[in-house]
Amino acid sequence: MRVLEAEIAAIERRLRGTAARAGAAGEAAGAFRQTRLEQIAARRAEAEAQLSAAAARLRAAEAGLARGEALRRGGYIAAAALDALRRERDVASGEQRAAAQRRAALLAEQAGAEGGVFAAEAGTDRSASQQSQDRLQLAELELEASLAERHARLAAMRGRLEHEAARIARLREATLMVPAEARLVSLAAQPGEYVRQGQEIAGFVDCTRPLVRAEMDERGFRALRLGMRARFVMAGEREEHEGRVVQLLPPMLAGPEGRETFLAVVQVASDRLSRGCEVGRIGSVRFG
Repeated sequence: MRVLEAEIAAIERRLRGTAARAGAAGEAAGAFRQTRLEQIAARRAEAEAQLSAAAARLRAAEAGLARGEALRRGGYIAAAALDALRRERDVASGEQRAAAQRRAALLAEQAGAEGGVFAAEAGTDRSASQQSQDRLQLAELELEASLAERHARLAAMRGRLEHEAARIARLREATLMVPAEARLVSLAAQPGEYVRQGQEIAGFVDCTRPLVRAEMDERGFRALRLGMRARFVMAGEREEHEGRVVQLLPPMLAGPEGRETFLAVVQVASDRLSRGCEVGRIGSVRFG
């Protein structure tokens, strides 16, 4: 994006310079056009005068020929004199046609010059300023097209950048919804760490289902059954919390003495324990 922005700035500078040079060339071309129009107007006025003179000569030649033909019929002039009068009439007619053609050519040349096209023997005559203006205008069009293309690329890149920024923002943090009132007891991931889908990142205790783990000997363990009633009393208190046995764990080695320990898990139904959501309290359990 920074490269494109630098290219856009450079193209805009070139475009401004090209437009300034094209404007100067246009002014010079306008001056050239005005001069040529004035020259054509002068030549046209001359052609108009020549056409008028040729028409006058033709009228005089036609009048002389008419008089000669009348005199010839009366026998007053020779046939050679009448032929001379006819030649004069033909020459005057040709001069008038040539003058009319020159006038028509100048009218066409004037119309072209007014549109910026100047006629010449080898085709069209364009001044150096006009040719320079043509080149600069073409360069302007090319620069404008290049500028538009880079603006479009920059807009597309900005859109991609915004999309990626939004995607990263979505992935940077997530709101975890715990299905019940709970307490955080462990973290398996640290802030700034990338985690995968399905990866364990935290451990919670369900406060709505207080559990008590009771340790006992083998004799007491064998007397227990799932669903058996139990009462839990926290150390230093007298209040009993009713519950039932929900899990009986097989013996396992625990402690430095290497003795076997039997565990029974009791689920306690107590609003007080649920609200407090206390972890790690000790006490005693009685069954039955």
